[in-house]
Amino acid sequence: MIRLGLDVLPRTASDRFLAQQEVSPRRVGSTRACRQADPPPDEDAFVIVLAISHSVEDYDTWKTVYDEGNPVKLGGALFARLNRRVDDPNIVAAVAGFESVEAAEAFINNPVLKSEMERAGVSSPPRIEMYEEVEVVTA
Repeated sequence: MIRLGLDVLPRTASDRFLAQQEVSPRRVGSTRACRQADPPPDEDAFVIVLAISHSVEDYDTWKTVYDEGNPVKLGGALFARLNRRVDDPNIVAAVAGFESVEAAEAFINNPVLKSEMERAGVSSPPRIEMYEEVEVVTA
């Protein structure tokens, strides 16, 4: 891992935050970066990426429930990454990778997911988007 140096001028609040973190660049030619995370088991295999975003009543309460049943534990995801809005920490987005569309749909349609979201204090309808990964660029 590397620490971003002074040669990267932060332009936004998230860039300033990232400049203070130990990070690994994820896009060539970009000042954007993210914390080093484990790649999917087979880097040559493309995955189905599921993005779920919603508001929560209280992040700390929600995070406790999320940790008990995140997409890896509850849905068999290959990986999961958790994000929250820079300007509102009670708006979260989870991104998870699945081996197939069917596996991602099974996670979305799992009745336990809905009950866990209610228990965690999700306060808005979730926005759910599914993508097919087409390219991975790493440093």
